[in-house]
This record gives sequence, structure tokens and C-alpha cells, in this order.
Amino acid sequence: MKKGHLQYRLFKSFYRHEAKKMCNDFKKYISLGDKVLDLGCGSGIIAKQIEKTFKTKVEGVDIVDMRVVDVSLKIYDGEDLSFISDNEFDVVLISYVLHHTGDLESILKQARRITKKHIIVYEDLNEGFLGKIYCYFHGRLYDLFFLKNSIPAKFYNEQEWNNIFKKLGLKLIYSKDKKYFFNPVKRKMFVLKKTGV
Repeated sequence: MKKGHLQYRLFKSFYRHEAKKMCNDFKKYISLGDKVLDLGCGSGIIAKQIEKTFKTKVEGVDIVDMRVVDVSLKIYDGEDLSFISDNEFDVVLISYVLHHTGDLESILKQARRITKKHIIVYEDLNEGFLGKIYCYFHGRLYDLFFLKNSIPAKFYNEQEWNNIFKKLGLKLIYSKDKKYFFNPVKRKMFVLKKTGV
């Protein structure tokens, strides 16, 4: 395991605190022992907290190894999840990842295929003056310095996300605003269930 990006190492305690809060959000949607995929697991801190909270093993996938904790990780190309079987996971978590993908609809379709129960998505919303500025600079700087890729980040507002979910046969069963002391961008948790199954 690599040491991870400096950002994750410097703010490890903050990320752990946030991971605990996220696990409180998950309590209605992840059961003890559920098989969970953390798609775009980054530092691995959230995956590790899910393992502790729900007494389970979390599998992580990402395009690069940025882990600062010891969790299972498989590197993939950011597009093809065909190495994962249909309904292999009870829950797929996609936390602040989709805006960095080249084809987020393809990623969501694949997440729909491999999950039995729920897809949990966290996203920054491209809404409001400060939010639009934040999304613009976050996308440019994170892609350049951390991901080192040429795929431009793409952020959506809440209605656009709802339209994407509906188009892909994903039913929104719960959503929640993520509140922080100072947060220039609106952040949202979406819990999705596949329809037509």
C-alpha cells in the first residue's frame, strides 16, 4: 500500500470524522454483513469506517492507489467494471466521484448491474453563485494535481441528477443535504434503488 496523497495524510482526522457521519447516513441502507463496493475509494478511510461500523468487508476500486489505510483495492481503467459479476454487491457507494468520470451514465449503469439493493451517491451540486465557482475550480485543480488526467470534471444541479437517475432506471428513495459550518457548495446524498427488476 502506498502512503496516499498528502491531502489525505494531512487531513486524515477530518476525513475519519466525516466517514463516521456518513456511516450514520448509511444505517437504513447498509445492514450488518452486507457486501459493499466503494467505487472510487480514494483514501480508503470511508471504506475502513464502513467495515468497522457494519462488521463487513468492503471492496474498493479506483483508477490510482491513494489509500492511507489498509483496505482491499482493485485498480481499474475508470470505465470497465465487467470484472464484477451481476448483483455481486449489496450496496455500491459512489462518493464525490461521478463528476470526475468521463461517462457517468455508463458508471451508473454498471453500478445498477452489480448491486442488489442500493446505490448511494454523494455529489457537489452546480447551484448558486459560490457553488458554480467552487465546482469550476475544484474540477480543474483536482483533475490536474491529483488525478492527473485530461477528463474535464462535470457537475450537475439537483434536477439534472434526478433526470439522469430516472433515465437509467434508478429510483430515488432518499436524499439529504450535507450541512457543514462553512460550505460554499451544496452537497447532496442520493440513495437509489434499481427499478424494473
